[in-house]
Amino acid sequence: ATAATAATSATAAARKAMGAAAGGAADTLKHIEGGACCTARKWSVKCSNPQLSVLLQKLDRAGSTFEEVWMFRDTARMGLLTRDDVEPQAGAKDPHYTVVYNYGPGPLQPLRLDWGREGLEFTEPRILRPKEEVRLKVFEELLRPLALLQHLQQVEDKTYDVASFNSRHFCEHLFLSVGGQEEGCLSMATKKV
Repeated sequence: ATAATAATSATAAARKAMGAAAGGAADTLKHIEGGACCTARKWSVKCSNPQLSVLLQKLDRAGSTFEEVWMFRDTARMGLLTRDDVEPQAGAKDPHYTVVYNYGPGPLQPLRLDWGREGLEFTEPRILRPKEEVRLKVFEELLRPLALLQHLQQVEDKTYDVASFNSRHFCEHLFLSVGGQEEGCLSMATKKV
């Protein structure tokens, strides 16, 4: 009974804090209590990441350059198992793709970029094991981090849309923005097991 009283008090406090009036906010709170709030929320996230911009500027000042780029389909986005993004009304599907730039000097280090409903994310993973629909391009000329930042700025006003600007569109934009020799293309559909 004490736990139920505490939950009721917490609900009342939340309603008061939200300025709940009849309908509107109270109905929203019901959805929160039922766990459906965030799944129904829709927002537009721009294709930019201030922390990534700072990192690229820092890498440029340090004299780092990108030597190659990988693009591949990845069902374990940022180390987490994910489902394909699907937009039922449009019949569109986004089987998540990622792009990885390898930079030096010294032993190459990966910089992984992921674009999806949550925005533009990046990481510098220690281990990279692309498996599906893998493409590799070795650049004709080394790519400066500020040049990559310029390519990212070309799409920074775009928002995620499973049909018109999804992870594959994002990755293809970056992959095709710089000249180089494509070293290979491996598709799970064509790979013989």
